[in-house]
Amino acid sequence: MKLRQLLKDVTGHEEYGDIDIDIKSIQYDSRLISPGDLFVAIKGGTSDGHDYIDAAINKGAAAVVGENYLNDCGVPCVRVGNARKALAQLSGAYYGHPGRDLTMIGITGTNGKTTTAYLINSILTAGGLSTGILGTIDYRVGNEEFPANWTTPETSELHRLLSLMRKQNAEAVIMEISSHALDQFRVEGLVFRVALFTNLTQDHLDYHRSMENYEVAKQRLFKQVDSVQGESILNGDDPASKGMAKQNHRPAVFYSAEPGKSDIFPDSADFNLNGIKAVLNTPAGRIKVDSGMIGKHNIYNIMAASGAGISMKIPVDMIEKGIAELDCVPGRLEKVFAGQNFAVLVDYAHTPDAMEKTIDSIKPLVKGRLIVVFGCGGDRDRGKRPMMGRIAELGSDIPILTSDNPRTEDPQKIILDVLDGIENRDSIEYHIDRTKAIHSALDLAKDEDCVLILGKGHETYQVLGTEKVYYDDRKVAREFLKNKFMN
Repeated sequence: MKLRQLLKDVTGHEEYGDIDIDIKSIQYDSRLISPGDLFVAIKGGTSDGHDYIDAAINKGAAAVVGENYLNDCGVPCVRVGNARKALAQLSGAYYGHPGRDLTMIGITGTNGKTTTAYLINSILTAGGLSTGILGTIDYRVGNEEFPANWTTPETSELHRLLSLMRKQNAEAVIMEISSHALDQFRVEGLVFRVALFTNLTQDHLDYHRSMENYEVAKQRLFKQVDSVQGESILNGDDPASKGMAKQNHRPAVFYSAEPGKSDIFPDSADFNLNGIKAVLNTPAGRIKVDSGMIGKHNIYNIMAASGAGISMKIPVDMIEKGIAELDCVPGRLEKVFAGQNFAVLVDYAHTPDAMEKTIDSIKPLVKGRLIVVFGCGGDRDRGKRPMMGRIAELGSDIPILTSDNPRTEDPQKIILDVLDGIENRDSIEYHIDRTKAIHSALDLAKDEDCVLILGKGHETYQVLGTEKVYYDDRKVAREFLKNKFMN
């Protein structure tokens, strides 16, 4: 495609040189440049793409787009006001705006995005729709699965995946949309038929700096709701929903755990370690919930997904079928069983709110003791570390502190930050080695206890320094249990 054609969608740009040249692909990483590519120089948190323009040209970049004056770089150059927005506009044009041919469903919020996405996918599939998923665990295009490097892909990758979905005749795409993605314009230009908000609690303040900035980033999704037929599905129990609802003039559907408070609420609900049975009151009628998912917090995810199903005109019986057929989401209170006489659950909860809600959901269901293994990631919001320590101390019978993804921080220092939130340090056991922590928890467990392993969920790695090392909580737990109970 000619650079001139691509630039038709880029607002407010200045051109230098011949733009009637062919572009083979669009890259924002100079290391991925091949001859004939367009390089878009993006200013990031730790590096600036403008510093790599020469490297990109040396590798064969046919043209460059950036925010600095670039009229003497030796190849056709385009100056833009916002390179991230330009990347979105260029990528959409390059792939023929695939999002316009797909029904787009976006989910944002601190917690619950992945489970809600899987539920919506199951509901739409039960309703006969062909779907694609872009989220934290993986990207799914038809029967193909691709590893997810980010919850929401960078724009050029996003439009490539949407293009593949269109080629495979997908009808609807369910996307988890992170606050980073919204702040960085990764979904710029997409129009959403349905947008969902799960909740807003402290996370990513290392990036956003304040809860206000974090909330404003989340609000951006709701400005992109289809102005003709779009709907917003909002958590009526979260005060931030009011701000989300004000972003456009389309109707909003609210859900709440409190009967009669919102459009969708439970008439009745029963929770145990085998799942959830409930009856939801909705604008489309009563929905019977028979789910293998565990925990009171999951009733929120089920209500949100039901709201999306209703907005998509899925019949009630198919919504019920979709909910029932999704027994578990990988790494979301996922059961690990290898002959033991106590429960073992692995969950991704890695924020104070998610941790507290998960513990509060599970504890009343456990007849014995609740043993919680947890840690805090390195190079991330330090403010939540003592909060999570306090939650573990108050919520569990036996808290065991360990490493999560320490990244470039000293794991011992992370643990000390967590211990600042614990009043009785003698009450907590800690091991820097995550395997030792998990083994200790499983060794302590007795009949009718529950071991809750938090933080990594579906992840199959630990980030040590700058390296990803293979690691899977589920596998570590399963192998220990097999050796103890099945040999």
